[in-house]
Amino acid sequence: MHMSEQGHSGGSKAKVIAANRMLQVKAGRGKIEDGRIRACQDALEKNTQEFLPVAMDFLKQLEKALEEASKNEGGDLNKHKSRLFKPVFDLKANAKMFKYDLVTIMTNIMVDFLEKIETLDEDAVEIVRAHHKTLTLIVLKKMSGTGGEAGKALAKELQSACLRYFAKRKPT
Repeated sequence: MHMSEQGHSGGSKAKVIAANRMLQVKAGRGKIEDGRIRACQDALEKNTQEFLPVAMDFLKQLEKALEEASKNEGGDLNKHKSRLFKPVFDLKANAKMFKYDLVTIMTNIMVDFLEKIETLDEDAVEIVRAHHKTLTLIVLKKMSGTGGEAGKALAKELQSACLRYFAKRKPT
């Protein structure tokens, strides 16, 4: 693929990057058979594994990443971000499968926060730590679904903490 037109502002040409076809090669092409989709859906619905041990493993990983980040505050942001991201992403992916929608909501907020921070300062670490504590309580209390009004309040407070963090750092 090659683009030769200039943008509307008359600026430089857009750079086109060819897609990597490795994933398509690994996954194959074409339609997925309805029977396979039904079998996967049935397996998810009949899942008897509990979320608690799965989630606690990810929460321990997040706790370890938090400890490392707090010891090396202001260090390599990308290294610490990736160590914080992984357990949060894993929690997010698994929470939906186990019908822990509140965990999914909370991890979405945290992913958004981690993507936007420019430095891993003490306040950012404390927000992630509060998030970790909240997720731990949600999992230990087995608050599946959205958590009702309490769940809404938890998500709203975490979102507010993130907004306050960025408001304090707004360029003047």
